[in-house]
Amino acid sequence: MLSSLRKHPAYRVILWMLMILCLILVWRLNKSILNESSRISGQDYSQFWAAGHLNCSGENPYSPEKINEIKSRLSGLDEVPRVVAIAYNPPWALPIFMLFSLVEYTFSRLVWLILSIVILIYCANRTWRAYGGSERLRWVPLLAAFTLGPTFLLLRQGQLTPLVLLGIVGFLYQVEFKSNDWLAGACAALVSIKPQLFFLFWIALVFWVIDRKRWRVLLGFGLTLGIFTLIGTVFNKSLLPQYLPTVLNHLPTVWFTPTIGSYLRMLFGLEKVWLQFIPPVIGILWFVIRWRDHHAYWRWSVELPSLLFVSLLTMSFGWTYDYVLLYAAIIPMASMMIRSHSRRRIVLIAVAYLAVNLAYLGAQLHLEDGYLGWFLPALGVIYLLARRTGDPDRLAGQV
Repeated sequence: MLSSLRKHPAYRVILWMLMILCLILVWRLNKSILNESSRISGQDYSQFWAAGHLNCSGENPYSPEKINEIKSRLSGLDEVPRVVAIAYNPPWALPIFMLFSLVEYTFSRLVWLILSIVILIYCANRTWRAYGGSERLRWVPLLAAFTLGPTFLLLRQGQLTPLVLLGIVGFLYQVEFKSNDWLAGACAALVSIKPQLFFLFWIALVFWVIDRKRWRVLLGFGLTLGIFTLIGTVFNKSLLPQYLPTVLNHLPTVWFTPTIGSYLRMLFGLEKVWLQFIPPVIGILWFVIRWRDHHAYWRWSVELPSLLFVSLLTMSFGWTYDYVLLYAAIIPMASMMIRSHSRRRIVLIAVAYLAVNLAYLGAQLHLEDGYLGWFLPALGVIYLLARRTGDPDRLAGQV
């Protein structure tokens, strides 16, 4: 029936009308919400745009004072926050910021919003196909992705996490389906834009490269980082010396984040910053045991979902909008569940998934993000139930 509808002359007309309607809605969202003066300073995208603008001018892109000055000018507000949010991303991320800062802020924000949506849709579909999802059910990954509560927070904040997700999905595709180690390394460079999120990936990558002797992955990674860093330093020769001192003097540990480390500090003393890094150590120990038991038959497509969950659960610093990386874990589980014969369990897991995300969205209206640390463990329980429903080792590889 669906194939016959696609052949109907009105099908393309309806698609174009829906696309135009979506663009109008996005434009209204951009004008009335994302670029409203009172909201600009609270959005993460404003500091990325400011950092790119500063680096293009040869100034320090990590300076809290200069970033706050630009954000105040954009919003028209003259307030000085107690803690200024800066772009903590490494120097090789600056060319991306610079590219979007070449145009005025309002238009740049709209472009980034549309690009983020496109990346999320692409990653959802690519992951679905990589794990053998049916072409007939391509709406399933989109439903799973856009009912994940943090997706909306991410789009509102204008965060960079879609690029990290693109790097993860691209790495998996290049390694397992194309065997292109150079491009796999280049995709890994995207993951390094926010290296603390999927931190177990870096340890797994080094172990895997040494074990399999896939040295070109590291070469592609290093070459990509070198080129992007060089572009940033062409405009600002002091970029590298400016990064570490500024970031070390304005550590992200000042923020209350939904991480185990933050909760440990709340219990035993905020001044004990070292508590923030106990969970990552536990995550690393988990990986060492995992590698010992699975390295002989290691497959990224099988190990990636678990690595993602454990990394996000034990990361030292991050926010709930970073959980969109779980597209690479939730969508494979959806694909495996669809092929299961247990209809009742599928319905129960789907209802639980929607209920947890609705609870998250409701909590977002009344609570700070730091109080939503329950959300990831709740998703983890649903993930484990889904693994029991499907077969995590089954990979069709339809790409």
